Amino acid sequence: MATQKKPIPALYIGVIMFALGLLIATLLHSARFSQGALSAPTAGDSLFTLQGEEYTPEQLPYAGAAALFELEQQVFERKSQILENAALQVHFQNLAKARNVSKEQIRNELIEIKPVTDEEVSQFFEANKQQIQRPFYEIKDAIKDALQKDRLQRAEHDLISSLKKQGQLSLHLVEPNAPVADLQLEGYPVRGAAQAPVSIVEFADFRCPHCKHASHTLRKIIEKQSDSVRWTMVDFPVTGKTSVYLAQAAYCAGKQDKYWEFHDAFFDYEGKLNEASVAGVAEKLGLDGAKIEECASSAEAVQFVEKEQNQAMALGLRGTPAIFINGLPFHGDNLEAALEEAVNAAVARSRAG
Repeated sequence: MATQKKPIPALYIGVIMFALGLLIATLLHSARFSQGALSAPTAGDSLFTLQGEEYTPEQLPYAGAAALFELEQQVFERKSQILENAALQVHFQNLAKARNVSKEQIRNELIEIKPVTDEEVSQFFEANKQQIQRPFYEIKDAIKDALQKDRLQRAEHDLISSLKKQGQLSLHLVEPNAPVADLQLEGYPVRGAAQAPVSIVEFADFRCPHCKHASHTLRKIIEKQSDSVRWTMVDFPVTGKTSVYLAQAAYCAGKQDKYWEFHDAFFDYEGKLNEASVAGVAEKLGLDGAKIEECASSAEAVQFVEKEQNQAMALGLRGTPAIFINGLPFHGDNLEAALEEAVNAAVARSRAG
């Protein structure tokens, strides 16, 4: 599922870094990096035995396979973070020993960060004071400390990336493979070249604000790469009866070859989008609003949207937008840069063969 994630407030980074430091210290002192414990199930591995038959990841229903992958991916990312930081501490120790200086001196030489200014603290407070809900004088020092630790964490990440690029650091971790969804797309509206090598499938709700952002990004992608990318829309109304009705109305617009026009108008709509909005959108697009509304309540429209919802639920989707690129779920936090980057990478792979 590709839900938009909220970034962790910088205020909490100090707590995170403290916990991470404890984990690193434990790893360094125990020196037990068991390869077996770091491996994720791979294709062909037996997961369980039922009635004498062994089942592998490929035999799981997609919803189960996706849930398992999501958990394994979280573990993989957490282990990567812990080991990268542990390796960095060992790197500092080795250099300090070789030069007969303190580890702190090595750290200061390799990681130079500017101290957080009072102005930066004030700017952060002003931008987040509704969430903080405490007087500035009470929280000022905590904010400054958290921002400083965040700055340090970013600098350490840059150093880790540099060590990797130079071939000095590699992690012995096995990244889990995402399951490929078998999506049933016959009869759904498509934008872009029908035979394009890269398929984007979006499950979306017309009243979902993150879906609106995704829609704008996907439109830009299609405009730039219509020969390489095709975009299939599957309505997945999750915010109530109004969203279901809007999906049914869009289906009816599609019966008159106006689905995408309705789609864009709904996501560009200014103000509160509701059932009464349908007639105005239809009129603006040169359609008979009364006929669209009559069709939207028909058994045909109801059944089609129910089919869309059933497919989404069978896939285990819990929110919108849920985006698949060539059958693989997009998990990026950023519905602009990260989504476009993921699509561009898929296009590059298709061209490379």
